[in-house]
Amino acid sequence: MSSGSQYYWDRVLPLANSTGPELPADSNPQNVYPRLQEASDQATNAVGRLIQNELSSVKDDIQLLDDINVATKAKYNDLSTTVQDLLTTVSQVEAMYAELDGYLDQAEEVCDRIDDLTVMAYQLDACAAQLGKVREHSRMALGLACPSFTPA
Repeated sequence: MSSGSQYYWDRVLPLANSTGPELPADSNPQNVYPRLQEASDQATNAVGRLIQNELSSVKDDIQLLDDINVATKAKYNDLSTTVQDLLTTVSQVEAMYAELDGYLDQAEEVCDRIDDLTVMAYQLDACAAQLGKVREHSRMALGLACPSFTPA
């Protein structure tokens, strides 16, 4: 046997062969055991109260977690409803945009034509101004030669 296990057996065997705790010589065993029984009962009751308090605390924690779970579930249901409403609204907006898309294309075409007409109007205005100058110049040239003459 190793020395470690020998030490163990040297310590355990005398305890196994003993008849119980040794009492002081002047003590009466009938007085010691009731006190020991009372202390044991008090310790058992204290441990019982400790376990009961721990179980009560665990029960309260579980109830709190259950309440949080119920509240979270309700919140997620509300969020789910809100998201469904948003998806419906987005679908409606997309449908409206698809309807308006043809009109928007037509409006852009009209704007482009207006821009083209504006450019043409400026060009016509410039041509008219130049024709006016030529006409005035022609009138002056003809007016000098013939003051009563007005071209048609």
